[in-house]
Amino acid sequence: MISTSDSKPGAGLDLDFSSLLGGAAPAAAPTPAATAKAPTEEHTFLKPLDSAPVTAAPTATAVPVMPIAEDELPPIPSESSVARPVLNMPPIELASSPPPVTDLQRRGWTPNPNASTMQAPTAPAGNTSPTGITTIPLEQLESALKLSSNQNFANRALIGGWQNLFDQVMIFSFVQNTLSISAANERWKNKITIGEKVALDTPSIFKIVVDTSHPYHGYVVPGSINEAFFKLANGGEYPQHVTLIPLVRDGHFEGIIMGCCTQVASRSLILEKLEHHGKLFADTLARFATPKQKAG
Repeated sequence: MISTSDSKPGAGLDLDFSSLLGGAAPAAAPTPAATAKAPTEEHTFLKPLDSAPVTAAPTATAVPVMPIAEDELPPIPSESSVARPVLNMPPIELASSPPPVTDLQRRGWTPNPNASTMQAPTAPAGNTSPTGITTIPLEQLESALKLSSNQNFANRALIGGWQNLFDQVMIFSFVQNTLSISAANERWKNKITIGEKVALDTPSIFKIVVDTSHPYHGYVVPGSINEAFFKLANGGEYPQHVTLIPLVRDGHFEGIIMGCCTQVASRSLILEKLEHHGKLFADTLARFATPKQKAG
C-alpha cells in the first residue's frame, strides 16, 4: 500500500514489503547508535597521577666574569685629597639649667630673688651691721643653727635662711627691759648700728610683740616709734609687709627676729614655720648664754 502523506516527490513513501512479498520484512541494518552498549551502573575511580618522572627546569647559564688586573683599577683618593665643604655655623648657646626645686617650693613657697648671697662675719656691738651674709637653703637652717659655735654664727645662719623669704632681716635682743639691734643684713637702705635701742614707751609693732609675746604679721601701722625706726633704718620707707617673731625661752622674752618683704612675697609665708624658726633660734642662743642669763 502506498500512502502519500506529503506533497513532495518521494517524500513520506512507506512501502510495506511484507504485503508485497507475502512474508516478514527484513530487519533493518543496525545503526551505530543501536550497536552502542548501554551504560551500566559502575563506580568510576580517579585516574592515578602519571608516574612519569618530572623533568627539572633548565639551569641558567653562568655568565663568565672577565678578570680585571690590579693595575687596571682606578686609584682610591686619600682622605687628605678629598675636598670637604666648610660650614660657617654660628656658635650654639646652650640654655642654662634651671635651679633645683626644693621641697618648700613644691609646697608653694617662692624664693626671694632679692636675697643676698654675699658673706661677712657679724660685727661686734657698736659697729655698723654686717654686709653680705650668705643665703643658705631654708631646709638647712635647723642643722646650721645646731652647728653654730657662737652667737655670731647663729645670727648669720638665721639671717641666711630668712633671706630666702624676706628682703630685709634684723635680730633684736631684749636685755633688762631694753630692746636693741644685735644683727641685720645689708638690704636696709641706711647703715644699721649694732646696739641701737628701740623705745617701748609708746605703741608700736615692737611694743605689741614685747607685751604679748606673740608674733606680728602684716602691714605697718603709722606711729611715732614705727616712723622713727624706719627713718633710721630704711630712709623713712615702710615695707609693704613685716613679720616679727618673739624669741621666748622657758617663759622669758629674749628678743625678736624681724623680716620685711613685698605684699606679693608675703603670700608664700607660713607663720607657723616662722614661729618654729624662732624657737630653734632661741634654743640655740640658750647654749651661749651665761649662767646669769640662763637664770633669767
